[in-house]
Amino acid sequence: MQKNRPPQSSPIFTDTINEQKLQIETVSDKVVNMLKKKGHEVSQEQAATGIFLLVQKGACLKSIDPNFKVILNPQDLTQKEVSLSVAQLLEAFKKCGLAGKLRQFARKYATDIANLSEAYNVPGILLLKYKKIHFTDEETLETEKSNFPEDKAHWMSDFQFNNPDCPREVQLLESAAKAIALSNSSKMSKKAGKKPSRPGKQKNTGK
Repeated sequence: MQKNRPPQSSPIFTDTINEQKLQIETVSDKVVNMLKKKGHEVSQEQAATGIFLLVQKGACLKSIDPNFKVILNPQDLTQKEVSLSVAQLLEAFKKCGLAGKLRQFARKYATDIANLSEAYNVPGILLLKYKKIHFTDEETLETEKSNFPEDKAHWMSDFQFNNPDCPREVQLLESAAKAIALSNSSKMSKKAGKKPSRPGKQKNTGK
């Protein structure tokens, strides 16, 4: 006799559920409640702003310090300083059933994150990398050295690559970065593929 097994969710159904959960309101509410349990009062707007800025500053990076944090109430001098760390943000995502979905969240809200970051004057984490490429690879970029798009720095994040709202100047920088990475990889492969030449056998000159 066959045991009744619960129906398995299809990938499409699961993606739909995740998309419904993957809302800034859902995550920011969870952050507000988590902080409230620790005796901190913040608004949903403050939590949402902190989440976006934390993502802009590199929360998606695997190498980021989990203790890295942003202040949620920098303008409110009447309250004790309240912060949100990367670890707390990841915990909030996990509690929302969104473990491992931070980068997907960043891509979904990429334009909103860029716009908020412009208002707060927070550049993307790729700014220095793009500057280095720009000032050493002018030919690839087809632009003048003096025209580095500093005013587009808030778009220079690794989750903006496929965002149609991302300015062309930034897309050119990313294209140049990929071209250089591909070229370097090719050079390394060729170098690794070269076999060291064997020294010729020495003739025995002994009498």
